[in-house]
Amino acid sequence: ATAIRERIADPLGRTVGESALLIRNVALEKMASAISLQLAHVGADPRGLSMVAFGGAGPLYAADLARRVGIRSVVIPPMAAVFSALGMVMAPTAYTSIRSLVAPIAQVPPATLEDAFRELGGVASDAVCSGGVAKDLAVRLSRQVELRYRGQGRSLRVAAPTPCSAASIAAMVKAFHEQYARRFGAAQRDHIVQMTGIRVTAIVPGDEVSPALSTGKTEAVAASQRSRHVMVGTASEAVCAVVERKALRQGE
Repeated sequence: ATAIRERIADPLGRTVGESALLIRNVALEKMASAISLQLAHVGADPRGLSMVAFGGAGPLYAADLARRVGIRSVVIPPMAAVFSALGMVMAPTAYTSIRSLVAPIAQVPPATLEDAFRELGGVASDAVCSGGVAKDLAVRLSRQVELRYRGQGRSLRVAAPTPCSAASIAAMVKAFHEQYARRFGAAQRDHIVQMTGIRVTAIVPGDEVSPALSTGKTEAVAASQRSRHVMVGTASEAVCAVVERKALRQGE
């Protein structure tokens, strides 16, 4: 507060609260600009999306940030403050093996591609098991090819069916065209599709965690015994209830 008063509030002739809101608005505009840029890059309509807010400060910005970029729904999950840590507990153990393989995919024999996938799958499975995963746990393999139009510098990842065959390679090319069209607006179906690499990820499911959710009938806000003065809107002050997240029911 002292730094805001000395460096911003006093020189601009504003209160500390007004200056803090100005700082917050600058941060919001920068975040909104980054989100809008990413939405434009992938061609997504924000009106059909939901914003999931978590972390120590994410929910504090979520409503205003969503409003700025045109997102109509905000979701604040249970245990939002430790959501990343919860994700680490629940996340699967995985190891990915990658190999460069540059060639027009139509010229790659299915048997050659299948052999390469099997070899990488063995490497990935051994690696994930050597990391302390119990040998009796089921390991799932996820296979992908990296494809691009010949002459381009970036590739897109496409799921590779098992086993490899002429039909599955044709399906991968079709999926690549469709993904490219979604990402960039139009596919170039008359261009040669080039494979740049393959990857296999060995995955072992993580632990299942079921956070306890409030199912009580009492309105959490009405039951709150705490309040706080909060700066809202254009620097107006309001008294707001302080509610524990775990006391909120779905939809509140």
